[in-house]
Amino acid sequence: MTNNYPPADALREVQAGRYPAQHLWGMWELQGRFEWTLPASTAASVLKGRKRLKRFAELTLPILGDPVQTLQVWRARKTIDVVYAADQQSATGLLLLKAIGVFRRRVIVVLHNGPRLNWTWLLLRSASAVVTLSPVVAEKAQERLPRVPTTTATFGPSVTSPIYEVVRAAAPARTLDFVAAGKSNRTYDELRWVAAENRLNGIIFRGNEIETFREGVASVTQGPASYVEVLTAIASSRWCVIPLEDKSRLSGLTEAADALAVGTPVLTNSLRSLPYHHMTSVVEYKSANQLTARLIQDQSTPHEIGTEVRNVSMDRFAIEIAALLENAT
Repeated sequence: MTNNYPPADALREVQAGRYPAQHLWGMWELQGRFEWTLPASTAASVLKGRKRLKRFAELTLPILGDPVQTLQVWRARKTIDVVYAADQQSATGLLLLKAIGVFRRRVIVVLHNGPRLNWTWLLLRSASAVVTLSPVVAEKAQERLPRVPTTTATFGPSVTSPIYEVVRAAAPARTLDFVAAGKSNRTYDELRWVAAENRLNGIIFRGNEIETFREGVASVTQGPASYVEVLTAIASSRWCVIPLEDKSRLSGLTEAADALAVGTPVLTNSLRSLPYHHMTSVVEYKSANQLTARLIQDQSTPHEIGTEVRNVSMDRFAIEIAALLENAT
């Protein structure tokens, strides 16, 4: 299994109860079903502190993949049957080797987004199968990869992860109108305006800055906040808001999964960019007026969403992945 962060590190965090298991992309739920080999490091982790080299590795990732993980997989090639790449970019190097006939193991790739480069799409033709996570990406894959088997699987939270159980057991009061977290592909100006105009209470977590609204008045403190702090804030909120800048790209996936796991419904400006378009707990808004109406229309605790979450849990996702892995071996 490869990923854009060290899977072995993620496994340790999950085992310690500090991280929900969906960050292992089904591997945790399938531990007893397959024998897994996890790369111990990535190019980013090896080059930590070497800014220029790390930046070069990031820029070439869509073209050459992650050379550190590629090397680890190559060394283990005689002991593995199939490579499960939980993101499209780290696997690019392996797909290149597969395309030229050097690497002969099967490669299954999770497509978070439709790649921007034609080169990446070309290499993906060598994949044994691809897994898409949202309707918009599924359409792109079917158009650009007509000969590659495509499965759409719904990424959801590992609802039994200890960290969720701790937060749910604390049962925090819904003292916040909204929480938003993340800085990748986000646009918060509209949310700020709505919060100020309607004197709302909420928090926007933006990497190294935490923007807190009290009765519509904003103050900024330095972060970053810990994962537990963000998760607790989401559980204390009536809505988790995910405003995307580019609506054609999947973003906010882990934030949405966290919110659903702790019983907080999601507001987003693009249902098609998330895999939860069929859920009543994930609501779309198309304008500032609609966002305002959603945020202030109901001052009570959000409705119970436990049943819906079970239908999109990581257990369901893992079933889809298991079928692909078994067919590939």
